[in-house]
Amino acid sequence: DIHDTSFLYGAYLQMTALAAVPKFGVKDGGTEISVYGTNFRWEDNLHCRFGNDRKVDATVVGSNIVKCVTPKWNVAASVELAVVSDNGNIAMLDDEFEFYTPLHLL
Repeated sequence: DIHDTSFLYGAYLQMTALAAVPKFGVKDGGTEISVYGTNFRWEDNLHCRFGNDRKVDATVVGSNIVKCVTPKWNVAASVELAVVSDNGNIAMLDDEFEFYTPLHLL
């Protein structure tokens, strides 16, 4: 009996996140942001993670850009922002994302 014991292994470069534009948005959510970095892959299921656990879907525009829409945040705050994949890769930005309270004019 001959058994095929071969397997396919792929090695990929670690993704990095360098900048978010804009770096701020209203705490009501809905701000579209672009995260610039390297080695983003269409094949990976990517998310933008705000703080420790608030994830939203990310759209890969190219290997250097992903876009996502900010979630609603309860209070004005600066939070960590990262691009994460379902397979455990994390690309953390050095700068935090700023949720702010919008000014309402009377």
